Amino acid sequence: MRKIQVFNDSLIIDSLSIIPHSFFITDIDTSDYTIDDAKALLRWKKRPLTDSIFIIYRVFPQNFTKRYFHKDAKQIEQSFAITPFYYDAIQANSGGAFIDFGNVDYNGSFGRA
Repeated sequence: MRKIQVFNDSLIIDSLSIIPHSFFITDIDTSDYTIDDAKALLRWKKRPLTDSIFIIYRVFPQNFTKRYFHKDAKQIEQSFAITPFYYDAIQANSGGAFIDFGNVDYNGSFGRA
């Protein structure tokens, strides 16, 4: 059981993800709040009149919304000899040429045999 202050419309309960259906607030109806288990975020639909509440919950050993990675992608991109290609849907739908050959003239169609 843990006591927390009620001062905003939303509260971050913990740094870890809460196990679903393990979160309870004593003396508060469940229809007065919503809980985002993965983010451990409590949102009030109807704030209680008291300044603090008692909560009971269990957590997973990790936060499921936190991004985990071995290397930062921006650091890897800086070491490339050329800039990698990124698909841009807006540019693709602009109606331009499929492949830009520069000043070279070409006729025919592209296909795969």
